[in-house]
Amino acid sequence: MQHSIKTTGLFISRTQGTHKGHISALIQAIDSGIHHILYGIGSSNKERTSENPFNFQERENIAYTLMNLLQQDHPYISYEIYNIPDFNDVKARKKHIQDTVPDFDTLISGNPHVNSIWNDKKTIIPIFDTPYRGTHIRYQLQMEDWKTLRESVPEEIIKLYKQINAPQIIQSIERQNPTPPRIATDLIIVYNKKYIVGRRKHAPYGLALIGGMLDPGERIHECALREGYEELFQRDDPDKQLILTSQHPLRINDNPLRDPRGRIISFAYEAKILGGQVTGGDDISSITFLSPEEVMNRPLEDFAFPDHKDTLLAHITMNS
Repeated sequence: MQHSIKTTGLFISRTQGTHKGHISALIQAIDSGIHHILYGIGSSNKERTSENPFNFQERENIAYTLMNLLQQDHPYISYEIYNIPDFNDVKARKKHIQDTVPDFDTLISGNPHVNSIWNDKKTIIPIFDTPYRGTHIRYQLQMEDWKTLRESVPEEIIKLYKQINAPQIIQSIERQNPTPPRIATDLIIVYNKKYIVGRRKHAPYGLALIGGMLDPGERIHECALREGYEELFQRDDPDKQLILTSQHPLRINDNPLRDPRGRIISFAYEAKILGGQVTGGDDISSITFLSPEEVMNRPLEDFAFPDHKDTLLAHITMNS
């Protein structure tokens, strides 16, 4: 059955790394005929954690600023802002929304899990895929990289981040709540004068260096080599051959917020392919070959982990 798009839409965002992708999603909804937006601030009961560094009042101010920006170009729209806390039970969360938020016609969401909760009643407008991610925004805030932030965050939101001392908030969270780290490995591979990266099958999505998690009883350089074989080649490739140029890593990436899955320290090794067909495997959906120039010009947000581009840039500089 084909649903018609009505005028009221529910948009839920944790607002823990607001960027231009959120504006793009809302503009799509407006262009589809939605003129009244119910903005739900998700996980409103969580604050001062790695995933949710900002409190509700800080996020509410960001949401108001975001919606006011939209009204400048779309003065005919209206909006309301609501807090949407997390519940352990999906049904309880849905009931809270039904009891708290006015009835709406359309869910503005690209999240399959959220969509599945409402697909029996509401029309869904998919959000086009964007290169921006809240994880990257929080990483750049922690690093106080305002130049890069301005590429993906409106200036009005950046001013708010500065007013609430967002970098200091994020930096203090890790100092107060250190988590035991896990170990991962990455491979820097130049093949036919191009760097090999893979597109991840699972979240966090995006381009990434070949690599993976350390197994119990495994040495770190052994993990790097094993992951290389698993993610570069098909298992039955008789000609596959991969070596590390050294058992010592070229780089260690240990930023506490580098990975949204938790505290993961990554050891990057240089490797060479001596044989076999590079097709991709295991957790990699496809292989991409990037020249040094393409690495430099590729947006940071294309990478699942921001420091993977940093690692490649450092290798380019080292070999230039």
